[in-house]
Amino acid sequence: MKSWGSQRDRILRLLQSRAGQWVPLYEITPLAAQYNTRIKELRDRGHIIDNHTRHVDGVVHSWFRLVESRRQPELFSKAQEVTAAG
Repeated sequence: MKSWGSQRDRILRLLQSRAGQWVPLYEITPLAAQYNTRIKELRDRGHIIDNHTRHVDGVVHSWFRLVESRRQPELFSKAQEVTAAG
């Protein structure tokens, strides 16, 4: 049985590999039984994940994309401090 962390990590890796691009839900659902919970956990950890839906012939189609991480600017500034302290 797979852990929640590994499901969350697999979703994050998929979204990171296609950063800024819309990933259809059918590519995400095989990675986690409760994908909405895993995406919420990623958002709670500071990742900005957009989603949108479209109704086509009475069927709802969904996509998600990783926009950025709220932590990225913080990590970047810490890397600059370390480099500057050199």
